[in-house]
Amino acid sequence: MTDLNNVLLNELRAGSLIAEVQEATIRNLLRWAMGEARGRIIKRVGESDVDLMRRFPEQPFDMVFFVTVLKEMFSKEDILRQVLDGKDLDVASGWNLK
Repeated sequence: MTDLNNVLLNELRAGSLIAEVQEATIRNLLRWAMGEARGRIIKRVGESDVDLMRRFPEQPFDMVFFVTVLKEMFSKEDILRQVLDGKDLDVASGWNLK
């Protein structure tokens, strides 16, 4: 089985980045995302090793990169609010992503 210590890279540093976030909502969103990533590598009761391994990333996953991207995304409050209200991302952001 894969060494769990090598699946999620830089987890402690990512946790430190989250702790530094002053805005409580953004900090909680980041904590939630990090918890979801961790949940991908935790074996569930009655789950086979094969099913567990299907949820693993194909390569080690850098949590600092993940947290940094999400932190930047969540800090764009106006875009985030519009998207959560159902507006298309292209309209909310002014970007043409298609």
